Amino acid sequence: MPFWTFAAMAAGAATVLTASRQHSLVLFLAGFVALFALSGVGNGSTYKMIPAIHRVRADTAIRAGADPVATERAAHRSISALIGLAGAVGAFGGVLVNIAFRQAFLTAHNGDAAYLVFLSYYALCLLLTWFAYLRPAAPRH
Repeated sequence: MPFWTFAAMAAGAATVLTASRQHSLVLFLAGFVALFALSGVGNGSTYKMIPAIHRVRADTAIRAGADPVATERAAHRSISALIGLAGAVGAFGGVLVNIAFRQAFLTAHNGDAAYLVFLSYYALCLLLTWFAYLRPAAPRH
C-alpha cells in the first residue's frame, strides 16, 4: 500500500505543479486535496506496516527455534521504537514542507521548486519501498 500511495502522491504533486504553471485554481485545489488525503492514507499504511513486518519476522524466528518470549519482547520493542521514530520523522516532514515552500517563494516567487522537490522525494520513497519490500528475492543456491 505505501508504494502505491507514494505513486499517487507523486501524481498529486505533478498535478499541483501543472496547476501552478497553468494558473488553474481548480486543478491546484484538486491536487492539494489529493495530497492531503493521500498523506493520511500513507501515514495509516505505514503505522500498519511496521507491526506487520516485525510480527512476520518474529514468527519466522520462532519457527526457526528462537525463544518465543524473548523474540516477541524484542519485536514489541522494535515496533514501539519504529512507530515513535516514524512519528518524529513525520512531524519533521511537516516542518520541511514549510521550509521548502518558504525557500521556493523567496527565490523564485512561486512554489514550483518545492513541488519538484516533493516529486523527487516521492520518487525516492518509491525506489526505497520497492528495494526494501517489493523487489523479487534473489535465488538462493
